[in-house]
Amino acid sequence: MVAVGDPAEWISDRVDEFRQHGSPNLSEESSRFTINAGSERYDLWRVAIEDGLEQPILGEGGGGYQYSYLRERTEVSQEVRDAHGVPFEVFAELGFPGLILLIAALGGALAAIVRARRAGPAAAALTAIALASGTYWLVHASIDWFWAYPGITAPVMALLGAAAAPGADTLRRPRPRTVRVAVAATLGALALTMVSPFLAQRYVDTAFETWRTDLDGAYEELDRARALNPFTDLPSLAEGAIAREAGDADRAVDAFGDAIEERPEEWAGYYVIALLLAESDPQRARAHAATALELNPQGANVRALARRFGLEPPPRP
Repeated sequence: MVAVGDPAEWISDRVDEFRQHGSPNLSEESSRFTINAGSERYDLWRVAIEDGLEQPILGEGGGGYQYSYLRERTEVSQEVRDAHGVPFEVFAELGFPGLILLIAALGGALAAIVRARRAGPAAAALTAIALASGTYWLVHASIDWFWAYPGITAPVMALLGAAAAPGADTLRRPRPRTVRVAVAATLGALALTMVSPFLAQRYVDTAFETWRTDLDGAYEELDRARALNPFTDLPSLAEGAIAREAGDADRAVDAFGDAIEERPEEWAGYYVIALLLAESDPQRARAHAATALELNPQGANVRALARRFGLEPPPRP
């Protein structure tokens, strides 16, 4: 209180800093311990909360936050895919059901660990370690997006499970055959959900690496990627980008059109089609530019293209 004066005023200043746009520039501060709460997270979390409240049951859907943020952002200098906080992103994309499941999962782990600590000193020590790492993970994951890295999150989840294991002695043990079947089914489900998208991404990467020397082969790689993962627009976007660079405007327009059909909330396809058709079909190009502006109203390149077609972008925040 002697150092900062009125604590209420100090807290109010930090809140104002937090709500400011952009991270602070502390290069001229005399101490590296200077406190400034400014960041872009206020804007990120605001959009996430609004998403969850607008669609409290279904949310935006998995991966949908990045598109809603582009539409609703006021921080024009950043384009993000994550809400920089696992509770915020879960609420935005999965609504209250997803948030309740997250709380139930973490709460269940906590209850199991607390019960397991009674199994003896070793279990109690393991419990302390698991709670410390789990608490750090939750706090950090609530203000940043590092939780998406399996190399960080998976060990924490494994440690929580290990700490809960001593308490399993009080539960009815499943039969060994049941355990084997459950493990096999889990591994099979993981293979189905992970291997196919991974291979599809590899085919897309190969297409980008080889198209200059084997254009037809690159297109075949992208066809394989589509077959392996029909739920992504990335192969179509890649085909459009490659065809555009190769000078095949018609194929590029068709590919970006396929990307729009697969994911109509993605602005990039509309934007590039507007560029490609600007001379040959200005009316269609203008319609695509208008849609791109609607989906990404603060994007500098989108705003410039909109003005080219006589469209007035919304004012800057």
